[in-house]
Amino acid sequence: MRSQKHGVVPDAWSLAVTTCSRFERVVLTTVQVDPAMAFYGSSPYTGDMSGTGVVLPASPTVAAPASARRYLVRLCGLRIGPNARCIIRSIRQLLTIGYEQEMQGGLLLPVELPVSTPNWHFADGNVSWHLRRVDVERAAFNRRFVDVPLAVPPFSEGTAGLTAAILARNPSPGSYIPLNRGMPYGTDVAGLGTFRDIRYPWVLGSAGSDLGLEILGPADLLFFASVLQTDPERRPRPIEPLPDLSGMTPEDRFVFLHPGARYWRVGAELIVDICNPEGGGLGAPIETPILAEMADGPSSCGIDTRSSAEPATEGGDPG
Repeated sequence: MRSQKHGVVPDAWSLAVTTCSRFERVVLTTVQVDPAMAFYGSSPYTGDMSGTGVVLPASPTVAAPASARRYLVRLCGLRIGPNARCIIRSIRQLLTIGYEQEMQGGLLLPVELPVSTPNWHFADGNVSWHLRRVDVERAAFNRRFVDVPLAVPPFSEGTAGLTAAILARNPSPGSYIPLNRGMPYGTDVAGLGTFRDIRYPWVLGSAGSDLGLEILGPADLLFFASVLQTDPERRPRPIEPLPDLSGMTPEDRFVFLHPGARYWRVGAELIVDICNPEGGGLGAPIETPILAEMADGPSSCGIDTRSSAEPATEGGDPG
């Protein structure tokens, strides 16, 4: 299938495209610290407590005005070079609800349920998703920047980054104020600039289809989620006794049985092919000091190094 182009095409672009016969496939995934891994670690690498997705603060964001109190979460991103392009092949969305179950010894065990019903949301909370393209000036393209380290919660007070983070003017869960009035920045990509459902489930994603969404550089490709966190203490509760749960969605059954449930984790995955005739298509290097001692270990940059170069034809499926 032919790719859908997004961005300004330079005069020399058509020539550059015809000479690009190989694409580098990259998997971008939301990676951040998972508090549940604090005591045991999540991989063989010393100090690694990371997991897939951003574990959200429990503090509700229903205080007025609600539109400016939503958690603005940058899920993953990629910087595309001045003469490069990337083609989004597939998307996956990760969203869970959960609560903490007290165990022996006073430990709290997170219990999570993936949200699988496309349009499900709490009575007083919801999540929207935003795939955006952000222009990057050529002069600024090669500047180094320090991206968000792995942390709990992963607050960031700046927009110049690619890694998973909750973007905040004041990094405090109790009085959270989002950057940019909670509005995802950048321009719409193929009508996915704002959508409100789980249309690319984590289990299936866009498997079986090639989205073929083409983004032209220089630009940052960013995927955001905007989360209106529920307030379990104030949201409406069912009248006792509980109704018949057999006909309810899995999410409604979970919430009825566990009234303290809230939005727990949000994440995403993008599989993209990058073509850069001049090399260096992944953009400026990212410095993450907190991971300096974890040689060959996990990275918070959201770029899965399982990627490999694969041949592809123009507008087609690589391989």
